[in-house]
Amino acid sequence: MGHNIMTKETNRLPVAVWAGLFLLAAIAIYLYIPVFKRFAQLVSNGQDFDYIYLAPVVLSYLIWDRKADLARAIKKPSFWGLIPFSFGIILFWLGELAGEFYTQFVAFILMAAGAVWAIFGDQVFRYLRFTFVTSLFFLPFPNFITQLTTQKLQLISSALGVAMLRLLGRSVYREGNVIDLGYHKLQVVEACSGLRYLFALLILGLLMGYIMRLRTWKRLVLVVAAIPIAVLSNAIRIMATAILMEHFGPDAIEGIMHDFEGFLIFGVAFLCMYLLSRILNLISRERPEPKKPEDPGEQAASSGKGSNPFLAYSLLAVMVLLMGASCYTYSFVNFREAVPTSRPLEEFPSRIGDYSGQKALLEQKFLNSLHLTSYIMADYVGPERIPINFYVAYYESQRKGESIHTPATCLRGAGWVFTKGGAKTVDIPGIGKIHVREALLKKGSQSQLVYYWFQKGERTIDNVWALKWYVFWDALTRQRTDGALVRIITPVPHDESIEKAEKRLDRFLQAAIPELYRFLPTGDTKKAAKQEDQGLAKGS
Repeated sequence: MGHNIMTKETNRLPVAVWAGLFLLAAIAIYLYIPVFKRFAQLVSNGQDFDYIYLAPVVLSYLIWDRKADLARAIKKPSFWGLIPFSFGIILFWLGELAGEFYTQFVAFILMAAGAVWAIFGDQVFRYLRFTFVTSLFFLPFPNFITQLTTQKLQLISSALGVAMLRLLGRSVYREGNVIDLGYHKLQVVEACSGLRYLFALLILGLLMGYIMRLRTWKRLVLVVAAIPIAVLSNAIRIMATAILMEHFGPDAIEGIMHDFEGFLIFGVAFLCMYLLSRILNLISRERPEPKKPEDPGEQAASSGKGSNPFLAYSLLAVMVLLMGASCYTYSFVNFREAVPTSRPLEEFPSRIGDYSGQKALLEQKFLNSLHLTSYIMADYVGPERIPINFYVAYYESQRKGESIHTPATCLRGAGWVFTKGGAKTVDIPGIGKIHVREALLKKGSQSQLVYYWFQKGERTIDNVWALKWYVFWDALTRQRTDGALVRIITPVPHDESIEKAEKRLDRFLQAAIPELYRFLPTGDTKKAAKQEDQGLAKGS
């Protein structure tokens, strides 16, 4: 669709079109300055994203590899490019309102791909399509997805590493991501989860399939194979670290030796990927595709018939107007987040009803990673004299990287195994029903019961994906993204039934929730404050 704006002799874009593209790029850069800053922070602060430094080299190579095709391609603008470009604009605003940078990163690539397709045409876009797809793999994933993936990789790699050590005759014990070697304890921290291996090998799989010109199904096999290879490689690294600690002590997991071990294991993983690509290449070797006859429409375009330079100008004008409107809205319309008033959870009472509590403090390293606004962590004891751990973390904003952490992954990382779980409803007098997530955890001979949920305004949410949706919806309709994680845990003695432990947690919630709603900006906050004022007035 579209008309060629170049003559057959030149096949070049007019200077005016290049000027329009330069203006479009300048507006996009201005609009994306905060996003680019966040991208730079993620890359510089997160070791899991070191591979992103290779993005300019890889993407430049992919474009250079197609330079001959791009030079010969017919530059014929297409209306189809407006579809991904417009969708990119929509995604940008969804990300801006919901406070999700990853959405804005994807939006940038979609807008770039749409602009190339619209101005340069179908052939150029087809030659660069793989480059745009590859660029998506260089984007840092959303924070909550990275956390979930990291925790799962830690546990899987730890379990495989322990299995390998036992095959070698070592006596080891594992609790979550902590491996007890007898002479030392080895903790598989987030940096050693294998996430870096996974991202790097996924990109390697893409590039190997491209360089060897493998068929699509073979490329998919290569990319999917990167996942088990990354996990297995990290497990081998854990096993090797444990063996080195046996001979060289804790120095084996620090400094140059640790880094060298990581590079060596990655080299083995790279070799596995290369051998798999060679095997796939030997299976039904690829034959050069016959050159397709030139499309009659392209023949007419290359001969200059029906040339319409105003089409390119029109498409450019539409894209500049869309970007310009976004820029104006971003700069002059107030999208400032409305942060609701809340009381600091540190002031939460140590006594509620028949329960008295002893407060505890989180270590500073955890506070630095959680980015929460206020919290309470305390052990409450009631008439049964069995402790109930009560933890609430409040976030006045969940925009762009600072979001609630689900406790499911943290508990698994501490060695607890989920043996039972599901949704549950608890009736709170004077408030109504709240929806929680229930789980029975086991570690060795110990058992404990946990309830947790996410408080989002007046809503109680028991699913992390639903939480992300409501963060976006409230940002769009209420201009607020605040929320809280509420978690309570109680041990389950050997002589006690699960039903009795549930009743204990239910009774505690019935006493704690009305008090908690005086601190969190829920739908009942104003009502609770009014009742409190009326009570004070009567007392006076």
